[in-house]
Amino acid sequence: MKNRVFRLLSISVSLIAVLLATSSIAFSQGSTKGKLPGMIGIGTLAIGSGTHIMASTLTEVLKEKAGIKVRVIPLGAEMARMEVLRSGDAQFSAAVGGGLYFAEKGLVDFARADWGVQPLQLVWLGPAYVGLATTKAHKDINSVADVRGKRISFLPYYSAKIMPEGFLAFGGLTWNDVKPVPSAGYVDQFKALMAGAVDVVGIANPATPIMYEVEAHPGGLKWIPFPHGDTESWKRLRQVIPWGVPGKVGMGPGLSKENPLEGYVHACGFVAYENTSPELVYLLTKTIGDNLQRLHNMAAAWKVYTMEIALSTKGYPHAYHEGAVKYFKEKGLWTPENEEWNQSQLEKQNRLKDAWKQFSEKAKAENLKPDSFKEEWHKTQSAITDYLPAPDVKKK
Repeated sequence: MKNRVFRLLSISVSLIAVLLATSSIAFSQGSTKGKLPGMIGIGTLAIGSGTHIMASTLTEVLKEKAGIKVRVIPLGAEMARMEVLRSGDAQFSAAVGGGLYFAEKGLVDFARADWGVQPLQLVWLGPAYVGLATTKAHKDINSVADVRGKRISFLPYYSAKIMPEGFLAFGGLTWNDVKPVPSAGYVDQFKALMAGAVDVVGIANPATPIMYEVEAHPGGLKWIPFPHGDTESWKRLRQVIPWGVPGKVGMGPGLSKENPLEGYVHACGFVAYENTSPELVYLLTKTIGDNLQRLHNMAAAWKVYTMEIALSTKGYPHAYHEGAVKYFKEKGLWTPENEEWNQSQLEKQNRLKDAWKQFSEKAKAENLKPDSFKEEWHKTQSAITDYLPAPDVKKK
């Protein structure tokens, strides 16, 4: 009798362990519905970045409002952030501009058999304003076209390196028309500018602290505009970097709401995989939306995140997750135009997933080598996205 009871207890404990493990696995893949977890992970850019600061402030608000703890996972590389998201170590991740676009479409570093199209969707859309900067000492540089023949910095990874290429296209220029100067990191560009080693910084964000240092430098700071009325120049820019839109920049050194810069803006927000629990996505979107003013007061990085910008989706090649849409609809803010644009992006995402599946099977059967694999997939997806990534600067 005792042995029978012991066996029954052992079986029960084993079943409970299996059920718990299965529940944990299902949640890590983002498919659990119903009961919310006690802890979630959010991947961010490196420690000290705006997204890391933002996620860190969210930990306090989520704990207070929903009783959920947050593990913030700082990672500099886009691929690393996508890996913790895909593995389930994080349920959400910060994603920015070209890095997000490449992951969604399976391009560049993601154009590999073990990656490909990543069905990522927005939880909250925020802005990252980036552009070209020089110093006031360069009196002859007042437009993008004036950069011809000048020394311009670029960063060593593709998703950042392609940005100045797109900016140059606005002025009808290519890398052959300028003198490219590699920089080891974002801040190093500005040190080179202040030291006179470059004439133009190829990717500058007015929200970053280093910009105030440049402004205070004897040479001063000058922003190079991207006039929004110049439609032909914007067409050229978006052929190279199609993930951004025209945006007025009213924050940063030398800028204000009364004196904004006509510039370029791309997404810098939080994303999740499409199969992430709608309840969980709804919770994070609601936590941000219902506490925006508090978040603004907690960290300066949040100040450019507004409800208006979150819903200014048209032009951005990304779709909102159904959990986020539910929140915006409940608030009465989701318009027919939002729905139309979102559905168009979801439809494109589904076409890309189907195309990737067919291409992967064909590539495996033909035993395509990595370089050929990438080249052929880039061509295949361009029929859906109308975008073909430019060659790497290093290979020119």
